[in-house]
Amino acid sequence: MGTTAVEIKSFRIKNYRSIKDSGVCYLSGDNITILAGKNESGKTAILEALEDFDTEEEIRKEAIPYHNPEAVPEIAVTFEIDKEALQEISEEIDFELETLKSSDIEIIKKYPKEYSVSEESKKMLGISEKELLGKKEKEIADTYKRIKKIYSKISEPSGILPEINVDDISKFKTELENFQNQTEADLEKIPDEEKRTNFVIGLNEIVCNLEEIEGSRSVEQKFIDTIATYWIPNFILFISFEDVFPSEVPLGEAADNELIKDLAIISDLNLELITSDSIALKTKHKQQLNVRLKEDYQKFWTQDLTNLHIEWDSEKLYFLIKEDEDFYPPSLRSKGKQWHLAFYVRVAARAREGVPNIILIDEPGLFLHAKAQKDVLKRLEDSAQDAPIIFCTHSPYLIKIGKLGRIRLISRTTKKGTLISNKIHKGADKETLTPIITAIGLDLSMGLDIAKDNNVILEGITDYYYISAFKELLNYSFDKEVHFIPSVGADKFNFLVPLMIGWGLNYCCVLDNDDKGIRIEKKLLEDFEHIGVKTKLVGKSKGEEIEDLFEREDFIKYVLNENSNEVVTDKKNSEIIKQRDRNYDKVLLSKLFLEKIKDGGISLSEDTKGNFRNLLEEINRLMFPKV
Repeated sequence: MGTTAVEIKSFRIKNYRSIKDSGVCYLSGDNITILAGKNESGKTAILEALEDFDTEEEIRKEAIPYHNPEAVPEIAVTFEIDKEALQEISEEIDFELETLKSSDIEIIKKYPKEYSVSEESKKMLGISEKELLGKKEKEIADTYKRIKKIYSKISEPSGILPEINVDDISKFKTELENFQNQTEADLEKIPDEEKRTNFVIGLNEIVCNLEEIEGSRSVEQKFIDTIATYWIPNFILFISFEDVFPSEVPLGEAADNELIKDLAIISDLNLELITSDSIALKTKHKQQLNVRLKEDYQKFWTQDLTNLHIEWDSEKLYFLIKEDEDFYPPSLRSKGKQWHLAFYVRVAARAREGVPNIILIDEPGLFLHAKAQKDVLKRLEDSAQDAPIIFCTHSPYLIKIGKLGRIRLISRTTKKGTLISNKIHKGADKETLTPIITAIGLDLSMGLDIAKDNNVILEGITDYYYISAFKELLNYSFDKEVHFIPSVGADKFNFLVPLMIGWGLNYCCVLDNDDKGIRIEKKLLEDFEHIGVKTKLVGKSKGEEIEDLFEREDFIKYVLNENSNEVVTDKKNSEIIKQRDRNYDKVLLSKLFLEKIKDGGISLSEDTKGNFRNLLEEINRLMFPKV
């Protein structure tokens, strides 16, 4: 069976250590999901729970909540299973599933190792015992009434019709079989031939329905067994980074050494060639191996000119780090470099080993300096092309300003326990947001990822997506390169503006033209007008937000993805998107709109394009005033 037709979409954790109910966490679309939060918020517990979902593991006993020992730890993971995989599963379990199109299926694991399919998913697949049982119980009850009515007319019956018992089907079937044997002589006492026939058929129908109920109870287990055997990926947790790269490994132990196995996966290291009698083959293999390692490792370690080099003799494999013209064993290099080498090999191997893996990492590169952490991120992004990665971090160097959609905020309260928020624009305390805010600040001051100068501060990621979309659609060029920085709400501008001023950067602030935006603009002007603060309110009228720059038809069709007759209202676009009964996710909609623009084929009205062109031109005038 295949292994690539299942993709993890989301997870939810209950009754696991400090986690009462995490809420649903949706994974990022680019295969890297970042859990950001302060210490003791529960980030590590989330990774451990996902590791415990692995089919080879039991949920660890330590997962049981200390203050609620009766609670049962539960991990639910939702997978998108494509139609080919569902077809194979249907054939494997010899059951015709009700849906054979790509579907989201939720698998639940309860302490210690009890897997099940959620009721909603069972209904979709047609394997819901509860639904089938209700249907079959009604059929059995209706047939039972008819049989009982016919049999009650017989004088001096030979048997006693047993009571319905679907809780113990085996016992009930035995009682029915005994009843059938006992009543053979009674059939002639039923004068009406049709009733006599219905009596016999009815008993057989009850037995058939009981057998179908028995079968349905095994279908779910067959489905789970098949999913677990062929489709559920391995959840691999890297939580102990005391592992460092060795300087040497005895050849006799190399075949069983985990790091050597991983190195073989990523570099084609071949122990048979290394121990062969052919000098020519060994020499060629060594040369090819070292060239590949040099090229590959230099992509992910940019602090200095470093080559990873392998040598061997008849007894040992030797690992060396080449710096300039000298060779050093890893043990003589920094712990950070030793750790990075081991990390590089292990993560790369897990991504490339040809089986479905989910890689979980607790604080990657925690003790590495800033530039080395950026190399770690590069390694993660490369590996994520082959295997999804979930990691937790405090480090702003592992957060890209253009990839804030990767972030899931982790918070913890005494009452609710650990919670996961999928939206970084939702309210969160300052300490939880620190890695994100710091990422903005440090990138600005040190030029790591985004701007050294010319920064446009936006209220949030929604504004960032829309402005990025129209900058691309209109092929708009500012007088100089401009960097857009999505904040986490207008009230953060009072934090960011002093940083801009302190670093001597050119900047402007773009705010919604609503009450809050107007209030923040007034505050900025009061505090910083004497040093030239530059602000711009979106739109021409009070109450307008960035969504209101769309003409209504464009907004409904290309942002809400609906038909115009489905949205009949006199409300502004920005008001429609906030309606609770519509359940819109404004960040997701803006991100999808940007993706549509990148894909091409959208025909927007001239009014919409004109409104956004005006906004870009006004930002350009603010940033680069003509002398």
